[in-house]
Amino acid sequence: MKKILTTALVVLACIVHIEADTQYKKRADFHAPINIMGDHTHSKKEIMTSYRFMSMFMHGNREGQSQKTVSDIHNAGFMKAPVDMTMNMHMLGVMYAPSNSLTLMSMIHVKKNTMNIDKKMMGKITRESKSTSGFGDIGISALYDIKNTKHYSIIGKAGLSLPVGSINEKDGGTTRLPYAMQLGSGTLDIPLSITYTRFYATFSSGVQANSILRTGRNAHRYRLGNHYNITAWIAKNLRKNLSLSARIHASISDDIEGSDSDINTMIAMSPTASTNTGRKTTDCSVGFNYIFKTGTRIASELTIPLIRQVDGYQLETDWQSTLGVQHAF
Repeated sequence: MKKILTTALVVLACIVHIEADTQYKKRADFHAPINIMGDHTHSKKEIMTSYRFMSMFMHGNREGQSQKTVSDIHNAGFMKAPVDMTMNMHMLGVMYAPSNSLTLMSMIHVKKNTMNIDKKMMGKITRESKSTSGFGDIGISALYDIKNTKHYSIIGKAGLSLPVGSINEKDGGTTRLPYAMQLGSGTLDIPLSITYTRFYATFSSGVQANSILRTGRNAHRYRLGNHYNITAWIAKNLRKNLSLSARIHASISDDIEGSDSDINTMIAMSPTASTNTGRKTTDCSVGFNYIFKTGTRIASELTIPLIRQVDGYQLETDWQSTLGVQHAF
C-alpha cells in the first residue's frame, strides 16, 4: 500500500509540475522583453522562428558626460563633425531543441547605417551623407538549462559570432568609412550570457548578465572593444495573452584595440576615425508581449538613455526601438 501511495504522490507531483510549466509557457510574460536573447529554451524537437527589426537614432555629440555641438567639434580643430546617425537592422533567427535541456540558436543580421556629417572648409559648412548596407555577422549559440524548477529557471548561453559582415565599406571607393559604419567586427567573437527568470501568479521578473568577447585582430589590424551588460526586468500580465514590461540595463564597451591604417588618415579631420569608442551607459526600456491564439508572439520595446559617459567625442543615442514576431512549432 505504501508503494502504491508513494508512486501516486510522485506521479501527482510530476503532473502538477508539468501543468505549472505549461501554464507559465502559455503566458505572455514567459518570454522576456524582445531585446533579451537567451532567456528561454524549448522542448525536445521544438523549432522556433523569429524576426526582429531594430532601429536606433543617434543625434548630437558628447565628450565624457558633457554634450557638445557641431561648432564645438569644429572649434576643437576637426574639419568634419557627425550630426546624426540612423542604424536599422533586420534579424532573422531560428531555434531548435535537440533535447529538453539544450537549445541551439542561429541569427542572421542585415544592416543599414546612415550618417550625416557637417564639413567645414573656408568658413563654409556643407552637409554630407554616408551610408552602408549589407549582411552583418552571423551568430550561432547553445542555450542550456542549468536549473529549471516549478517557479524559476537559470539558463546559460555560449556561442560564436562569425565575421561575415564587411569591414571594407568605403567612401566613393577610396577611403574606408569610420568604424561605426562598418557592417561587421572582422573577428571571431564569443557571446556569453546567464539568465535568471522567476514566475509569480500574475507577473515575472528576471536578471541577465551578458558579454561579447573579441578574439585576435581582424584583417585591418584592430578589434572592437569587449562589451559587458547587465539588465533586470519585471513583466506584468494584464491578461494571459498580454503583458507589459519595464527594464533597466547598464553596459560598458571598451575602446578599440589597434587601428585601421586607412581610417587613421582621417583621424585629424573627424572624431569618428578615433579608436576612443569606449562608453558606459545606463538605459531604461518599456515594452509589451502579445500572444495570438495561433501561438504567434508579437513584441516591442522602446529604449531611452538615462546616463551616458563616453571616451573622446561620440554621437549619443536618443532612442532605440525593436519590433519582433516569433512562432514555435
